[in-house]
Amino acid sequence: MVEDRLSTKEIPLTQEFLAIMLGVQRSGVSIAIADLEGRGLISSKRRLIRILNRPALEKFTNGSYGLAEAEYKRRVKRSKSHEVYSREGLLL
Repeated sequence: MVEDRLSTKEIPLTQEFLAIMLGVQRSGVSIAIADLEGRGLISSKRRLIRILNRPALEKFTNGSYGLAEAEYKRRVKRSKSHEVYSREGLLL
């Protein structure tokens, strides 16, 4: 999802920060990154993760990629349908 937002294959992110975002230990992130690198899906160096093969990375998620994105879009669409505007056309 990060690549979707940044429109780049290079994600400026430390393993420590990724662990904090996911609520896991840094060692677990290191193991996962090493596994993904071993599969040729990503490369990683200090403060940078690069996506090498996005189609294979999405396939590796076994169908779970896109679920959060679809839910986000559904909720945003729903909330926009409940928007209220003033007579001047301003969103209230």
